[in-house]
Amino acid sequence: MWQEAVRRQDSNYRPPSGSKAQDCGVAPLNSRSRIVGGENATAGSWPWQASLHINFRGRRFHICGATLISAQWVLTAAHCIVINSTSSWILYFGRETQSGPNIHEVNRNVSQIIVHPDYNNTLINNDIALMKLESPVTFTDYIRPVCLASNSSQFHTSTPCWATGWGRLGNNEPNVAFDSLQEVQVPVIGEKQCRCNYISEAEANITDQMICAGQENKGTCQGDSGGPLQCKQALQWIQSGITSFGVPCALAGFPEVYARVSEFQSWIMDQVAGANVSFVTFTSSGTDEDNNFVCKATAEANVTVVDSGSVPAERMFAFVPLLCYVMDELRRVQRDLKVKIREGKDPYRRKLEAKLQQNNTREGQRLRTVVSALADCGVAPLNSRSRIVGGENATAGSWPWQASLHINFRGRRFHICGATLISAQWVLTAAHCIVINSTSSWILYFGRETQSGPNIHEVNRNVSQIIVHPDYNNTLINNDIALMKLESPVTFTDYIRPVCLASNSSQFHTSTPCWATGWGRLGNNEPNVAFDSLQEVQVPVIGEKQCRCNYISEAEANITDQMICAGQENKGTCQGDSGGPLQCKQALQWIQSGITSFGVPCALAGFPEVYARVSEFQSWIMDQVAGANVSFVTFTSSGTDEDNNFVCKATAEANVTVVDSGSVPAERMFAFVPLLCYVMFVL
Repeated sequence: MWQEAVRRQDSNYRPPSGSKAQDCGVAPLNSRSRIVGGENATAGSWPWQASLHINFRGRRFHICGATLISAQWVLTAAHCIVINSTSSWILYFGRETQSGPNIHEVNRNVSQIIVHPDYNNTLINNDIALMKLESPVTFTDYIRPVCLASNSSQFHTSTPCWATGWGRLGNNEPNVAFDSLQEVQVPVIGEKQCRCNYISEAEANITDQMICAGQENKGTCQGDSGGPLQCKQALQWIQSGITSFGVPCALAGFPEVYARVSEFQSWIMDQVAGANVSFVTFTSSGTDEDNNFVCKATAEANVTVVDSGSVPAERMFAFVPLLCYVMDELRRVQRDLKVKIREGKDPYRRKLEAKLQQNNTREGQRLRTVVSALADCGVAPLNSRSRIVGGENATAGSWPWQASLHINFRGRRFHICGATLISAQWVLTAAHCIVINSTSSWILYFGRETQSGPNIHEVNRNVSQIIVHPDYNNTLINNDIALMKLESPVTFTDYIRPVCLASNSSQFHTSTPCWATGWGRLGNNEPNVAFDSLQEVQVPVIGEKQCRCNYISEAEANITDQMICAGQENKGTCQGDSGGPLQCKQALQWIQSGITSFGVPCALAGFPEVYARVSEFQSWIMDQVAGANVSFVTFTSSGTDEDNNFVCKATAEANVTVVDSGSVPAERMFAFVPLLCYVMFVL
């Protein structure tokens, strides 16, 4: 039937409602024949366009687009999958507006999520994911599958294509989904030209897995992520790309970048085996102008950019899903809430300071001697921790390696993560904190006590190099470790000193007392804002067997050997503490055992927090910081580890049920997302 319609080139051809799945890319209600820029799409114009919503604390919000590729499969961007729980998602088809009513609309829950195994969150490469619906949809004029570009497709420069979505209408518009589905025609930009366009952008690496399209004031923006770039051939619309990233939004000289669908034909077919997904070859006539394109940017300029990280701070590169809007909406009542800071000094701190100033005292002499040498890591002369606390203000100098990692965003600086000083010029943090790779976007503060100040012992440094672990997995949150090199060394004082790192022969038995520190939220129901005073809490290590058992009900949690767990009810870390240290004391030295990574926010009974296990990365760290004075110390636990005899009471049957059903409640936003959303709220 379809072949006959193509041969006739019959513009009045209308496939009947419920026609066969193989009739992909046919939109009987779409009569596009002219260029538009950001106009409302009429109902049924793009029948494969889906709105991807997240269930968040009982409410649903659009955060990304998606496309229907068969009766039961949907294509979207990998970076849209901020949580792997299937119960957290719902897809809407036949939707025209976010406010409704949408008389042609149906929705489906999700039964399976598949993120491309080579998706790279830092480079935003292989930015593709599949979602399987719990039940098939019925095709109508308003709900139909798109064709996918086959691996032999060619999209020459200037090929006219269309991008669609509910994203923001511009970089200065509110960070909220637009009500009506928008459509815009944009020309394809050849790969050579696109690479040249982005040569000034240090973190942009245009690969063969990407396709570019766009022009000034015509393109996609936040909220359009995951949606389609589609091009018409005869009567069929063929999806060439998946909205991925760009310099928001539609900025002259910077076309938007999409995942190139044709590069993933084999992977898609392997995942949806048996489903009726149609790949069609798109053919461009003539010669591609991009073949003869010569980039005028010099190699010298390119090197300068890569080294200097010259991307302006306000260019938040990835098209972050509209999750921030979700959180903003839920907290708008709390937006004017001011964090109350405890008044007065800890009397014990005053006694200690006075004692250390008395050079004739035995303890003062001993501590001053210990901290005098550069290699004396993990010594905090102003720290006299001897009791358990839960979320108390830390006194100045208690944790002299604790750093506050700030992002430069539209001319302002905001704390989004913690970090630790490991030498005079190197800092350790979590890989998931690195939301942008431009060195000019970051600044680190040392010797800081409060976010509001004044901090008389404080210094700050810009960043000259960022190294994210090559095996960091954004979905599983494994190998969650990154290094940052300072532009210039810091000078060590009683308030600014390096921590010791746990060596690869260290042992941390169950119940080993350790301390977590940071400026993160004080609880899951508190405002999404950095707390003013540095907080400290003592938490016991939880053995690996017990931790795996604790998380057996969490489908997306995979506790690996690269992780260490610690925490107890109402004592632990939360958003904003990410990247900060879990530190344990041995004799006079504090040894960093972990880097705050993820958990079920926050300090929930039965769910200890999970940290990147520092000892597992000794070789990698030493390779990266070659020549730097970084100290690894072996932490030894005495006796037998109780975890060796731990037996998980969860049955294998229960485990399988959990993994299949994706039963994590929607409100459990699993990763300790940096406080970037707060940055966006303020602005």
